Amino acid sequence: MAHKIFDTNLNSYMQFAIDQHIEVRITFKYHGTPVDVINPDFTVSKDGNPVNLYVLKPLQKIKENIPGEYVTTFLSVGLTPGDYTFEATGIYNDNFGSHNLVVSGSFTLNEINRVQWFIDTLRTYLSDNRHIDVPWDLLVHDPAKVEWKDGQLYDYLMMALSDINAMPPATTNFTLESIPVSAIVLKGAMYFALFGKDIMEVHNYFEYNTPVKVTFYRGREYQRLWQHIYNAYYQPAEKFKKSWALNTSRPRAIVWPRIAFRVMRPLSMTLHFTTYGIG
Repeated sequence: MAHKIFDTNLNSYMQFAIDQHIEVRITFKYHGTPVDVINPDFTVSKDGNPVNLYVLKPLQKIKENIPGEYVTTFLSVGLTPGDYTFEATGIYNDNFGSHNLVVSGSFTLNEINRVQWFIDTLRTYLSDNRHIDVPWDLLVHDPAKVEWKDGQLYDYLMMALSDINAMPPATTNFTLESIPVSAIVLKGAMYFALFGKDIMEVHNYFEYNTPVKVTFYRGREYQRLWQHIYNAYYQPAEKFKKSWALNTSRPRAIVWPRIAFRVMRPLSMTLHFTTYGIG
């Protein structure tokens, strides 16, 4: 199934899409101040008609000590490409009565091919996302940047695919669109990506000993990762190739055509006492 992503122009909430999983965060405000609401709910519509959603998490507060912030998650399974509207509702009560609050906006659902799905999924596996929920006081990875460009991830996917195709026995030359086991390809691409990072760390190795020893090197950590992933990738890939060959091979036989031919058979051990016949 093709990967679907959102191109959103909603200014009132943040939205993330990983494969078919959609997370929407909104903030209810009353006169510009974030407030908690009761009976929070939301709808997604297309062409003015509500659509059925596979809701994983109903609209609910993110943290009890932070007012106004709510989150919901759902799947894009069953949705078709096109323009959609999102509307969240809730009731805010104060000393002056009840107030119906609405947060709304629009987004476009696009469909992409399987190759881009592989690239996006590999980026997710590598935790190389621009939107990463890390407390700012603990932040080391810059969420506004990525470690690998799409082209690099594509190269790693093709390396893994070439690796799998080269494994015996010789069978179909798979492509990213045709290979039936995406998990093995993704693990192989993770191995090549992290192995490349390890090599780069070796290139960038730096150590300064005077007066205080300072070392810039993360190769050991990358090595531990890619060695673990390599073991989880290579053996299953070999087993898959053998299983694929057994399940897709068909029996073959050499059939000789039935053609009459001339034979000579002895009638006696005495010389010249033989005859000819048709077999």
